[in-house]
Amino acid sequence: TRWDRMGELGGRIVRNKLWFYQSTRGHRENDVILDAFKPDGAPAVNSSRTVYSTTKLSYQMSPSNRLIGFYQAMRRTTGGDTVTQFVPWESQQIGYRKVDTGKLEWQFARGNKFVSLMYGDWELRINRDPLSREIGTFDEVTLLNTGQNRQTPHRQGEGRKSSKGTLSWYKPDLFAGNHDFKTGFEHSP
Repeated sequence: TRWDRMGELGGRIVRNKLWFYQSTRGHRENDVILDAFKPDGAPAVNSSRTVYSTTKLSYQMSPSNRLIGFYQAMRRTTGGDTVTQFVPWESQQIGYRKVDTGKLEWQFARGNKFVSLMYGDWELRINRDPLSREIGTFDEVTLLNTGQNRQTPHRQGEGRKSSKGTLSWYKPDLFAGNHDFKTGFEHSP
């Protein structure tokens, strides 16, 4: 079983001042696992559900100043992906993955000068939780795992924050030609 659906909407909220954009996408997939079965004898299924979301707001504060906010998220849940012919249905782990990305940016443009200051944030979180609370065992003869899955349950995460600024200044007819001066910085601790 597989499906994928998406919707998006965007447009003006306040004429010449405020705009928005929103999109959401959902994806679902269920795949039968070869030679693996549920306790009732039905085929084991690896199922995953993913939702993506994007949001953007743009605010024109004045003819020279604009503020932009952006946020994107992904959420994924999986079940059955640790089940095999040697790992029974009862020993599966449920997986959760979460990714968030966002930015806030200020832009200034006047004449032939342009300035941009931006702050961004990215974060990833992964959790794997066992369904079984029984102590995990492994049979070296049959290679069968029982109880809590031997893939150790874990939680991990990481993130990054970043700041960036740019300045661009276009000067026509300077020193026998046209010149575009640019400078900037980027900081990612």
